[in-house]
Amino acid sequence: MTQLKTIKIKKKKKIQKKNKKKKKKKKKKKKKKNPQKIITTDSTKPSNHHKEKVFEPYNPDKNGDYILPTSLSIHDDITKYYTISNEILGQGASGTVCIGENSNGKFAIKRINKMSIKSVDGIYKEAEFAKLDHPNIIKYYSVYEDLKTISFVMELAEGGDLFDFITSSPLGHLPLDISIDLMVQICETLVYLHFTKKIVHRDLKPENFMITISNDMPIIKLIDFGMSTFIKDGEELNEYLGTPQYAAPEIVCHSPYNEKVDIWATGVILFNMLTGYEPFKGESRSTLDDEIKFKEINFELIEYEPMKEFCQKLLQRSASERIDAKTALQIAKDIKEEREEYFKEEEEKEKKNNNNNNNNNNIALEDIEKAKNDIETFWGAYTNRIGI
Repeated sequence: MTQLKTIKIKKKKKIQKKNKKKKKKKKKKKKKKNPQKIITTDSTKPSNHHKEKVFEPYNPDKNGDYILPTSLSIHDDITKYYTISNEILGQGASGTVCIGENSNGKFAIKRINKMSIKSVDGIYKEAEFAKLDHPNIIKYYSVYEDLKTISFVMELAEGGDLFDFITSSPLGHLPLDISIDLMVQICETLVYLHFTKKIVHRDLKPENFMITISNDMPIIKLIDFGMSTFIKDGEELNEYLGTPQYAAPEIVCHSPYNEKVDIWATGVILFNMLTGYEPFKGESRSTLDDEIKFKEINFELIEYEPMKEFCQKLLQRSASERIDAKTALQIAKDIKEEREEYFKEEEEKEKKNNNNNNNNNNIALEDIEKAKNDIETFWGAYTNRIGI
């Protein structure tokens, strides 16, 4: 009997140990289910809405020798196909952009050191969004991956980025008519992303628009889709992403948001192009967030009334009152068309006055002359700087 009792006790202990192990495993699994951390502007108050995705860095032991599948990249050494220059066009935390050349011409090659990759997810996204096809989105030709490096072969934009385009202007800002033309291009890009492809970029800023030159006019090319994502009609997002100066109020306030965060960022870019100033530039993150939420924007710095009204519609703090990309594109096109008609009408008046020997002082003609001089001054300085 005593032997039977001891056997039963031992069995009970074994069962209890097994149950304890199972409970521990379940607890561990529960912890792994939510790898996100809460983002707050105030470290003492957790956010109810926004969570920042904890991106997984590249780990060869976990991710293997190759990050991208063969459907998205060529698993080979890029130097077999391109001669890569030592001249660096741009440099970031994880890699460089330089010029590559082969029998087909010159290309921009973005080379990323795999061991410095902070987000495997971001690399996947960039490779996936490389398939986008629009005249104002930088064209990707191919992606190469070897054991150490991922290389994106892209269209070469030798005009620099929009940030340099604005800050190097001898006028202190972009000429009005160049700003109008660029806004049409930016809005056309957003209509394609938001309505055709259902994509929100989430990191629009002057540094992410490259410049190419065609017929003496700047053409913008949007780059860097590492923070972009697909969005369904009516869907709301909650990841805290983007560059702080261009973050929409709904992001700063930790509220769900949609593609209209791109519209807000476009308004900040437009304000910058027209005035040479950033509307929000707090010295710390908390003061910057407060400015975005509450600061009265000085729209009076924008001299041309139609563009002032346009900028106000883009920078509506309430996302529901902010215009969408299609409306923005129509406004930009209307302003451009009205401006072109105005130029034609006044130039015709000038011809008639000259034929009639009428030397009336025409304020409109002075405006047109100033606009032309601004473009010539800007364009001369810009072409000299980039060596065209």
